[in-house]
Amino acid sequence: MVPKAASRADIELKAKEAAKRAEDDKRAADAAKKRQDELASEKLNAKVKAQAQKEEQAKLAEAERLRREQDELARKAAEASASAQGKLLAAYADKIRAKVRRFIVEPPGGVPASAMAEFDVVLIPGGDVLSIKLRKSSGNTLYDEAVERAILRAQPLPIPPEPQQFAQFRTLILQIRPQE
Repeated sequence: MVPKAASRADIELKAKEAAKRAEDDKRAADAAKKRQDELASEKLNAKVKAQAQKEEQAKLAEAERLRREQDELARKAAEASASAQGKLLAAYADKIRAKVRRFIVEPPGGVPASAMAEFDVVLIPGGDVLSIKLRKSSGNTLYDEAVERAILRAQPLPIPPEPQQFAQFRTLILQIRPQE
């Protein structure tokens, strides 16, 4: 009977060991499955995060492209406006010179064609002259004085009607040459 008892104890021991191994195997399988699920979840999260980052970069790139496009359009519009503004200002400066020339009484003996008198003229709205200052003499005092008198007699000087444009004419550097 001793062999049966040993055999029964062995069987119980083996059964316990088998149950323990099965339990350990089950725990290991559960841990492996849990780890595999965690890895799959991490991989999915990384993929979602990468996609979101890619979309964000695409949005930023598109926003930058639109900003550059708008800057370029604004620059072109400013250039066109400045060009038109420059042409308008040049046209009014020519009108002022033409009106002043009509009032110049040249001194006796004439003035060389190369003579040029340059004046700083401060205007008020409406085209009236607030002040005149000789900036650069023509070399002929009589001619310089004749131009100064002509500027005063030519009042009101033609100026742009828009206040923003007049602001550029408030202080005017006026160069007058003898009749061309």
